[in-house]
Amino acid sequence: FEDKLWVMGGVVSGQVRRDVWSSSDGKNWIQATATANWTARHSFSTTVFNEQMWVINGTSSSASFLNDVWRSENGLQWVQVL
Repeated sequence: FEDKLWVMGGVVSGQVRRDVWSSSDGKNWIQATATANWTARHSFSTTVFNEQMWVINGTSSSASFLNDVWRSENGLQWVQVL
């Protein structure tokens, strides 16, 4: 997306995250946000569609399945779609 690699959410040192990072070279990373609007999650899907990034479903820190969809044009501001 925007000619960059993007990494978001997941689990780091046992903590489920909701951060978003981008890199234009895979070596240097810039944090777009540490607290995206969506619930911290792992095992979710992402895609790019209509010039936006999408976060779809996943599993929360309590192992509950999430049934929501979010989109962003910049990785910082996220809007819930479903």
